[in-house]
Amino acid sequence: MANGFLKEEEQEYRRSYRFSLWWVNHREQIKGLAYALFIALDAGFLCFAIWTLADSFLISNSRERLAVAEMAAYGQSDLNAQTLAHAAQPLQPGDALVLAGQGTVADAYAPLTNPNADWWATFDYAFQSDAGTATKPQHGFILPGEKEKPLLALATPDLGGAHAATLVLSNTVWHRVDAHVTGDYATWSASHLAFAITNPAFVTNVPFAGKTVGQTTFTVTNDSSYSYYNPAFDVLLMRGSSVVGVNRTVLESLDSGATQQVAIDWFGALPAAGSVSVVPDVNIFDPAVYKMLPDGTTIDTRLEAPGP
Repeated sequence: MANGFLKEEEQEYRRSYRFSLWWVNHREQIKGLAYALFIALDAGFLCFAIWTLADSFLISNSRERLAVAEMAAYGQSDLNAQTLAHAAQPLQPGDALVLAGQGTVADAYAPLTNPNADWWATFDYAFQSDAGTATKPQHGFILPGEKEKPLLALATPDLGGAHAATLVLSNTVWHRVDAHVTGDYATWSASHLAFAITNPAFVTNVPFAGKTVGQTTFTVTNDSSYSYYNPAFDVLLMRGSSVVGVNRTVLESLDSGATQQVAIDWFGALPAAGSVSVVPDVNIFDPAVYKMLPDGTTIDTRLEAPGP
């Protein structure tokens, strides 16, 4: 056993000796080969860098610039197409009506439709008569998807004697609905515009200052969770599907859950009407229309002094 162990140790020593001897004899050659390999790699990287710079600035420069320009042009075309596809479509005004008023004044009415489900708009509007006169511009708004929103000009002498008019819109500014704020807009708007209109009626024999006037009455209940400053209501007298009279009232405020009885007097010629339509007109995107909750603190922005 001892002799066998010594033989194995002797063999291991011989292998180590032979490797050491080979390394001593070939060390310089290996170093030279390593240096040559390093120089070759370094030269290869240097040549690659020189070729890349030459190709970029001398050989392929014009071709690459043309390719970049084409990519930019195609990208702009795609962006323009996408923008146009998602842009707001124009508002759709209906036929304007000139309605007889009291004396030399007249009322005007026109419906306006917003075909966009995710855009609302502010604008100025006026009525241009067939006689060349026009009403003073008024500021209005229309909510997303709103159909046949009434636009009115009441008791204006500018349309006295006119038989026809055209609705003229100007200074239209579009606002995209922020779905991160509203979520589903239909649900959000329904929760904000939950006004219950009941018992609308129109009578023509109300005594007033020794004469008889017309009067529209209705009851409005705010079934939403929001209280409002100055909610407006447009009143349309209808004969069948035709509008024969228009009026408007603005309440001082309407709290959540509150109910108010509303009466509007009509002077001058009274049309024969079969029904009454009451349309709420509240810009639910305007923070100034909302009242704070009773346990909160707020400043009535209507009473604030103008800034410098």
